[in-house]
Amino acid sequence: GNVVEEMLPVLSARSARVVLTTPDSPRAIPPEELAPLIATRRPLVVPSLDQGLRAALDAGSPVVVCGSLFLVGAVRAELRRSFGVPPAAADVTTWVPET
Repeated sequence: GNVVEEMLPVLSARSARVVLTTPDSPRAIPPEELAPLIATRRPLVVPSLDQGLRAALDAGSPVVVCGSLFLVGAVRAELRRSFGVPPAAADVTTWVPET
């Protein structure tokens, strides 16, 4: 089966609030198509990523971003633009444990 169809109901059942949005990607699934997969609560469907992130942050709870790497990357970029964090992946050094 489709991974989205399997995972979204499980994740949303454990969430206080679900905000559905989409990154700027031609392969992205429109949030209106994802909404019916959530049976436990009515998700908030937001057309733009920045509005979706604001709606999620306004809830005052921890935010978990699930989806493609395009979505996660876009959310990270929006957080950087709005709040200055997290650092760009290119600026993060890799930690290697001492042996």
